[in-house]
Amino acid sequence: MVTFNFLPIEYDSDANLLYFDGEQLHPDVRTLEQAKPVLYNSDVDAPRELYYMYRNVFLDSHKELFERFGIRYDITVLPPLFIGSEYNKTVGHFHPVVPGTDMTYTEIYEVLYGNAYYMLFNKDEVRVVEAKAGDQVIVPPNFGHITINPSEKKPLIMANLVSSNFASEYKEVRERKGGPYYYIKEKSWIKNPYYKKDMQLNIVRPNQLFNENIYSMFVRSPTSFNFLRDPSHLFMED
Repeated sequence: MVTFNFLPIEYDSDANLLYFDGEQLHPDVRTLEQAKPVLYNSDVDAPRELYYMYRNVFLDSHKELFERFGIRYDITVLPPLFIGSEYNKTVGHFHPVVPGTDMTYTEIYEVLYGNAYYMLFNKDEVRVVEAKAGDQVIVPPNFGHITINPSEKKPLIMANLVSSNFASEYKEVRERKGGPYYYIKEKSWIKNPYYKKDMQLNIVRPNQLFNENIYSMFVRSPTSFNFLRDPSHLFMED
C-alpha cells in the first residue's frame, strides 16, 4: 500500500485500486485497443488495461476553490508493464490554443511515487524530462506530451493540475503513430520516422517551480497557477 501525507490517498498496487479518504475511486481506464495507433508495434501482446486516470480529486472543503479558478487536480497511475517491447506510456496529446493568444494551454505534473520520463515535443523539438518522486514538470505552451513509466517493478503515480476549460487533442499524435521516439526494453530510444529526421532527443532534469506539493500550493496560493489559464504568466518576471 502506497500512502501520501498531504492528502488521504492510498494506492493498492496489487489490485490497482486507489482510495481517497477511505473510499475507492473509479478511474477512466486507457486500454490496449485505444493505445495501438501510437505504439512502436501495434500487433503486440499486453494487458488490456494500461493505465488509470482519476479526474477531479479534491477534499470536499476545497471543491469551491477548484471550481472558482477552473482548475482540475488529477491522479494517473501507470503500472510497471510492457506493451510489446515498449515501457508503459500514455497515448499522448496536445492542448488547444488559449482564446485570444497563439499559445496552447499549459499543465503541471508532479511525480508522487516512482519515476517518470516526460516526453515534450512539437514538430521541431523533443526533450525528455527525467523525473523522480517530488519533481514537478511543466508542459510548456505549444508542446505535446507523453509520459513513460521506465520501471519494470514500480508503478508510476503522478498528479497534475490543469485548466478544466478545454478538451485534449489526440489526433496529431495518432496520425504520427505516437511521439518522436519510442522507449523500449533495451532501455534505448527508437526514432519515429513520422517526425523530422534531424530531430535530436535531449534528456534533461526538471526545473522545480514550487517547494511544496502542487495540491497544497494551489490551496494556499491559487493565483500562483494563473499560467494554467493564461500561459503568458509563465514568462512574467517577479
